[in-house]
Amino acid sequence: MPAARSLVLLMLVTSTLACERTVVRYVERDACVLDARVDDARVGDARTNDAADDDASAVHDAMTDAPNDGDAALDAGLVDASVVDAAPNSDASMLDAGPLPCDGSDCLGQACLNDLQCPSGHCVDGVCCENDCGGGSTQDCQACNGAQTGGTSGRCEPIAAGRECRASAGVCDFRELCDGTSRVCPADVRLPADVPCRSRRDLCDLAEVCDGVSATCPDDAVQKAGAICRASVGNCDREDVCDGVNVYCVDRFQSATFQCAPSSGEICDAPDFCSGTSNYCRPTYLSGVECRPGAGACDRAEYCFGSSPLCPPDQVVQAGIVCRWGPGGCNPAESCDGVAAMCPADVDTCN
Repeated sequence: MPAARSLVLLMLVTSTLACERTVVRYVERDACVLDARVDDARVGDARTNDAADDDASAVHDAMTDAPNDGDAALDAGLVDASVVDAAPNSDASMLDAGPLPCDGSDCLGQACLNDLQCPSGHCVDGVCCENDCGGGSTQDCQACNGAQTGGTSGRCEPIAAGRECRASAGVCDFRELCDGTSRVCPADVRLPADVPCRSRRDLCDLAEVCDGVSATCPDDAVQKAGAICRASVGNCDREDVCDGVNVYCVDRFQSATFQCAPSSGEICDAPDFCSGTSNYCRPTYLSGVECRPGAGACDRAEYCFGSSPLCPPDQVVQAGIVCRWGPGGCNPAESCDGVAAMCPADVDTCN
C-alpha cells in the first residue's frame, strides 16, 4: 500500500473513532458522516474526494462491524488496540443518550432530554428552546412548552395565569400565582396585620393574629396567671382564674366551712355551708334537739330529726298508758285517752 494511502487510512480510522465518541457524547449521528470525511486540505492531492469517501466507508464498516474491539482495523495494522477499545461497541450506547435531534432545522419545540440535544444549547421544560428561559424554574412565570404557555413550543413566553410560582410559607403568607402577562413571579406578599391566624381554644387561650411581616403565625400564648376567666355564679362559687400555663379556666369553689346561707328562723333549721367541691350550698338542719316540750302527762316532747327545718307535729301518748297511779279500790289509776295531752281527772269514790 502506498505511504500516502496508508496515511490517509490511518487518519480515517482515527477520525472514525473520534466520530464514534462524538456520537455517544452528543447523540448527533450526522456528525459521524461529517467527521469521517477528510478535508481536501488535509489529504492534498493524494486522491479524489470520492476515493476518500470510499476508504472512509470501508474503514468505518470494518470498525462498526467488529463486535467488540475493531479486529478488522487491528488486523490491518491501522490503529493501536487501546484506541479501538475506547470506541463504543454498538449503536445501543447512542440510543441510551436519548432521542436524536432533528436534521436541517433549529429543532425548536422538539422533545429533548438535555441541552446537548438542541442546536440552541437549551433544553427547557422538555423541549428545545430559543434561550435559557429561566432554566425550567418553577419559581418564575416563563416556559418554553406550549402546554404551559398556551403559545408555541420552543418560544420562551409567559406562563398562563393561575399557576403557582411561589408557595405559601405559612398561614400569614399568600401564595403567589402567575398573572399570564409577566414572566416574573409577583412580589411576595404577607397577610395584613391583625388578621386572625389561630383562634382561641378556651377561656384562657389568646387568639393570635398576623403581624404583617412574618409568614408564620406568632407562637401560641395563654392568659397570664390570675386572670379572671369566669365570674362567680353562686354563693359557693368563686371567680375562676387562669393558671398561666393551660388554655382551660380553672374552677374554684368556697371551702366546706364557708357559710353560704343563714338559718331560716325555723326551730330545726341551721346555717347552711358549701360542699367545698361545687357551687352547691348544702342545707343544714338540727338533729336530736328538743323543739317542743311535752304539754302534759299524756303529751310527748318533739325533737328535730335532721332533715327538715320544722319541728315534727305534736303527738300525744297512745290511749291506755297510765298517767296517774291510785291506791286502788275506790281510787283507781287514770290512763291517757290518746287524744288529750293531759291526764284525765283523778277519780276518788272513797270519800
